[in-house]
Amino acid sequence: MCSRFALSGTTLRGGGGSRGRSVARPVPRRPPDAECAAAATLVASRRNEDAPILSPAALSRGAPPVTATSCGVLVTDGILLLLGHATGSPRWDIPKGLAEGAEAFEAAARRELREETGLVAPADALRPLGVHRYRAGKRLALFVWRVQAMPSPETLVCVSLFQDRWGRMRPEFDRFGVFGLDEALGLVGAAMAAVLAPVLAGEV
Repeated sequence: MCSRFALSGTTLRGGGGSRGRSVARPVPRRPPDAECAAAATLVASRRNEDAPILSPAALSRGAPPVTATSCGVLVTDGILLLLGHATGSPRWDIPKGLAEGAEAFEAAARRELREETGLVAPADALRPLGVHRYRAGKRLALFVWRVQAMPSPETLVCVSLFQDRWGRMRPEFDRFGVFGLDEALGLVGAAMAAVLAPVLAGEV
């Protein structure tokens, strides 16, 4: 359904989108040490968001996992899709993370986009694409941000951290790239690809 593009470095280049859409620009931000330290515990828990979420009561009685909602954003011009490379993993992913408490899904998606890429979507720029079955105990609330020009991957910075097995604090994404829609489906995990395939075919 999409055109093919030649890969140059980590960025695929191709035709632009339609006129009148916003341009994705990262907001310059250097993560202060205090902010990183304060966020470390919370963000470390998000690193394990692909695992089923169980309440203490459910664990004690062997009940099915409690449903949690991960909220993500597709940053696209209709031809290319922004992905981040998951640190320490072979897979790529969209910016996403768990909604916190009573946080609205759009607010959570907007926050995760900012924390994981530095991009701040303009007000009313995110269009909902529905809530989808994703993993055991988890659903995925998707939003799309249609942009006129894709952001430059080398300008993006992830300030969302997790603690690795050696106790080091590392960014959730260690690099970024923009890819043709078909290629992107082959780079993300199987569960994410199963959600994105029909969405990209019919909504984006």
